[in-house]
Amino acid sequence: MAAVRVNGCYVVKPAEETWTGCLSLSELDQSGAIIHVSTIHFYPKPPQSWLTPTDLITTTLKQSLSRALVPFYPLAGRLRRVDGGHLDLDCNASGAQFIEAESESRLDHYLAVDYSLLIDERPVTIVQLIRLACSAISLCLCTSHAVVDGQSLSNFLSEWARLSRGEALGTAPFHDRNFLGARGVPAAGNVAYRYGIHSFH
Repeated sequence: MAAVRVNGCYVVKPAEETWTGCLSLSELDQSGAIIHVSTIHFYPKPPQSWLTPTDLITTTLKQSLSRALVPFYPLAGRLRRVDGGHLDLDCNASGAQFIEAESESRLDHYLAVDYSLLIDERPVTIVQLIRLACSAISLCLCTSHAVVDGQSLSNFLSEWARLSRGEALGTAPFHDRNFLGARGVPAAGNVAYRYGIHSFH
């Protein structure tokens, strides 16, 4: 497989001011390794009108990503450790990382996350655009699994695609995570009384 040559690395921030603050992560989202999940999307050679000027695809993707990060503002944040080692999502508009690259290969090149960075320095979202020798393009999207599940990622991709085509946002995301937080466990006696459970001594 041929090497991938990086032409540019950018931080894409939300196009407008967004809500700032912390969102809690569910206990389930924090139960395993805190890793990113990558998806790779291949597109055939675009029409000539998309290739002139040469940076049209990059500009369109960066601008539409910036607009997509307004309603999907958690994807522009950073994870941070709080008391007891738990994680919160700091919605601070730090931005998503966008990498533009080229490859002599017709195969994909997987995107690597720099886990040597402290967790609060790692982008939650990383995007890499690769132009292949056959004139096709590859779009690699890497998101923190603690923040985005499969359905959420699918929704984000659909809405980003809409914005890339110049359409309006179709479905706004829902960011209220209050119902996901761990709650205090009631005392056993209260549970037994409430549900009519009798102890047998």
